[in-house]
Amino acid sequence: MAPKKGGKDKKEKKPSEDDEKGPLQSKAFTKDLPTECANLQLEPLPLVISSLDRGEEGDKAFLRMAVHSGIAPNFTPKHTQALTAALLPYSYLQRLCFWSVGVADAGCVALGKYLIANRSVQTLELTDCGVGAAGCKILGEALERNATLLTLRLDHNRSIGSPGAAVLGDCLCRNRALQTVSLTFCGLEGDVGAQAVVSGFFQAPMLNVLELKGNRFGVDGILTILRTLRSCAAPLFRIDLADTGFGMQPEVHAAIEDCFLNNKTCCEYALAGNEIGDSTAYRWLNMIKSEECKTHLIYVDVTNRIDPLLFKQIGDETAKNKKDWLKAQKKKGKGGKGKKKK
Repeated sequence: MAPKKGGKDKKEKKPSEDDEKGPLQSKAFTKDLPTECANLQLEPLPLVISSLDRGEEGDKAFLRMAVHSGIAPNFTPKHTQALTAALLPYSYLQRLCFWSVGVADAGCVALGKYLIANRSVQTLELTDCGVGAAGCKILGEALERNATLLTLRLDHNRSIGSPGAAVLGDCLCRNRALQTVSLTFCGLEGDVGAQAVVSGFFQAPMLNVLELKGNRFGVDGILTILRTLRSCAAPLFRIDLADTGFGMQPEVHAAIEDCFLNNKTCCEYALAGNEIGDSTAYRWLNMIKSEECKTHLIYVDVTNRIDPLLFKQIGDETAKNKKDWLKAQKKKGKGGKGKKKK
């Protein structure tokens, strides 16, 4: 039956403060960016803006932004300055990405100032952007005063090297928020590069994930990393040492196994791209299945250049461990707080 005329309609949901402010801030940003570019005598900057749950492109609030070489091939450090100036009043951005554009160390100056003032961005990506040691110092010092950023990706900036990793890691010892750092293919080499990692990142109080793929530490460097990882101060949950320059050396395998047994916090190891041989892989499979390791060793990625069946078994057993681990975490999370049914 249709409702009677004059009947009380359902109360309309009042727009929240976010619903009202978000579009206004988005419009302001769209207006301010060309102005900031013009002030620096730059061409207007085209952007890719996408959202998670607050609408799509246009006037609605956006949560993510990407600047890449496909849309901004002539991007310069000054563009970083214009962009961050326009973004400064905008309080909804959660992820800011620069991919293969010329941010460089000079652009990190503007990004550093932005990070100090910003309270919303949780992920910053600077992939293949010409960032070096000076840029790492600027970003690191900014992060000492930032309690919002959770993920920092600096992949494929080969000029970072050991000096950049050392200064960034040292700064992160005084950061209480950052959980993930990715430095894949960043020019860290040998034991010098490894020392830069362990002296800083392994002391960072909140760091859960450290990705170091493609840095050529070699045998000496890997041993330095592994021997520190065995009982490091950082609460590392995942470490990526794929394609880092070790192979069939028994001393490296022994150091990895020592970490498997003694570091109960580190549960995920990415080790692909390093030749280990079938006998070592078989030994690791037995460790993954063992009572000592199966409660915490939930991901071990190894080279696929071993026996295919063995490779599959390692994947299957870690998947089983992960399933049991997730159940255990869920049980811990409940903490016995659920009320009993009457």
